[in-house]
Amino acid sequence: IRGQVPSNSGRPRANQPDSPDPPPMPSRIPLLLVFLAALVAAEPVPQPDAATILKAARLTAGLQQGDLDGNLEAGERKVPFHLSMAEGRLRFSFRDPEEHFSLDLGDDAFRFSETRDGKSGAMPLAKYAQAVRGTDVTYEDIALRFLFWPKAEVLATDRFKDRPAWKLRINNPRNEGLYAVVYAWVDQETAALVKVQGYNWQGRCVKQFEVTDVMKVGDAWMLQAMRVETLDGNDKVASRTYLRLQKPDRPSAGRRPGWE
Repeated sequence: IRGQVPSNSGRPRANQPDSPDPPPMPSRIPLLLVFLAALVAAEPVPQPDAATILKAARLTAGLQQGDLDGNLEAGERKVPFHLSMAEGRLRFSFRDPEEHFSLDLGDDAFRFSETRDGKSGAMPLAKYAQAVRGTDVTYEDIALRFLFWPKAEVLATDRFKDRPAWKLRINNPRNEGLYAVVYAWVDQETAALVKVQGYNWQGRCVKQFEVTDVMKVGDAWMLQAMRVETLDGNDKVASRTYLRLQKPDRPSAGRRPGWE
């Protein structure tokens, strides 16, 4: 029997550098209104269940559109990549060596595929826990596979950077992969995934990542920077990588929603 995974939020936190002023969250996306109308209504409404929140988070992740360049930054090393976003699909491209992988997000399923040496196919499950170009970001982190796990529960209404967020516990339904359980924070207004902690099969937090900045692309707000940290099993940060996306040449104007 695998080690027990903690079931509440009373756990030590890894030491983190002082955070900058809270960034705003992306604005609501029209196709999400069926979910968000209940989430942000003025009148008190019953708390949505975990399945509803996760479905809205999946749609938020998959409904961005555009092409952006970015870097995975680990210390002084920068790994450039290109991100293409079409409705429901995120495609990452790297060079030296050339590598492409894409994530197709559907309502209730996803497809994670790769293209290497001119051949395309499903991403092997054994590769999910591997680091992308030697950084703290794994293929499993990019795949957001835990958003599709069926065993989830809402633990509490929490705060992330002074904004209300739901905290969810999501259990891995199979004895495979790096994470046995994931704790996820989802912004209540936008249904954006803003923070994640991943626990291994021995019940230790081994990975955490959170949004540190956002930007406006077209009419929508989206991730600009995310901090990804690998923990040493004793709640101490062993290494850190930043995923940063470059602002478009012609950034959109407008006030960041939800922020004064």
